[in-house]
Amino acid sequence: MEGEATRTLHLKGLKENMQTKLTSIEATQSLLDEKKIPALDENQYQLLADYLFSANLPLRLQVAETVFRHDKRHPHALRLFLACTGLSTGHTICSRQVFHV
Repeated sequence: MEGEATRTLHLKGLKENMQTKLTSIEATQSLLDEKKIPALDENQYQLLADYLFSANLPLRLQVAETVFRHDKRHPHALRLFLACTGLSTGHTICSRQVFHV
C-alpha cells in the first residue's frame, strides 16, 4: 500500500513536469510566432527562463534575437534574454558583487 502511494506521487510529479515543459514550449512558440513575450504569471516566467537556459543553442539564439529586437521593454525581457545567452540573473548579480569586492 505504501508503494502505491509513492508511485502515485511519483506519477503526479512526472505529469506536472510534463505540463510545465509543454507550457514552456507553447510559450516559446507563441513568443517566436507573435514576436512578443506572452502574458504569463511570475512562476511561469521563471519556468520559461529555466527551460530556455537548458534549451538547444539555435532555439536560444532565435528567442534572444526576438526578445531583443521586438520586445525589449517588457518587464521580463532581460531575464529571458539572459537565460538564452546562458547567463542567469543570479549569476550576473553574484559576479557583480564579487567584482566590486
